Amino acid sequence: MTELKVPAFYKILQIGISLGVSYFLNKSMGLHKEGLLVGLVVLGLPALFTVSILLRKISPPKLVVDDSSPFS
Repeated sequence: MTELKVPAFYKILQIGISLGVSYFLNKSMGLHKEGLLVGLVVLGLPALFTVSILLRKISPPKLVVDDSSPFS
């Protein structure tokens, strides 16, 4: 009886890629300064969902044993 979890680097990878995609889309629309910041917030969430779905389909995470589990 052990619990499994997704490694922390996988979550950081998803956030990094989604911020990069969001930044690229905002710059390609010509946004600067305040508009860029608002655009990152507005496009960040849909990009995070999209990247999350694509990463799970392309490269599913390898689960690791959770050491902080009360069952270990």
